[in-house]
Formats: sequence, structure tokens, C-alpha cells
Amino acid sequence: MLNRRDRLVSFRLSQEEYESLRSLSVAQRARSISDFARTALRNVLVTSMQPDEFANSRRSMEVISQLTHSMGELSRVITQVIEQIDKDSKSKEPEQQS
Repeated sequence: MLNRRDRLVSFRLSQEEYESLRSLSVAQRARSISDFARTALRNVLVTSMQPDEFANSRRSMEVISQLTHSMGELSRVITQVIEQIDKDSKSKEPEQQS
């Protein structure tokens, strides 16, 4: 079922903007400039209501970046602990040989 079109939206265009709109509507084989503009606007409205995929991707990248940073810090701490263990074991070796 088609929705009844009972609202009018009106706006002014420069001659250049009008010619561009007319050319584009002809290229897209729209029935009229009005029909083309309505379809284009409807597509914008539908797209704007969908979740922002880039925001989700951006958030995922932030989480991955934080995890990578945390793993780097953990690796640094583990390296320090291993170095300390090696240092302690080397300092105890002469005592064990005596």
C-alpha cells in the first residue's frame, strides 16, 4: 500500500543546481524531478536510520588497540620478571659452587 502524499516541501535552487538535478534525474530515468528528489531523500532518510557501521568498527578498533597496548605492557613486565629471575639465579650460582 502506498502512503498518501499530502505534504509539500518547497525549496529554491540556482539555475546551475536545477540543471544538475534535472540532468541527474534524466540519467537515472526518473519519471520527474520531483520523483527523483523524493526517492533520493527517502534513501538518505533510510540510510541515516541504520546503525552507524563505522562507529561499530571504530569502537572495535579502539578495543583492539587497548588490548594490543595491554599485551605490550604485559610482555614488558614478563620480560622484566624473567630478567630478574635470571639475574637472581646467576648471583646464586657462585654460592652453590662453593
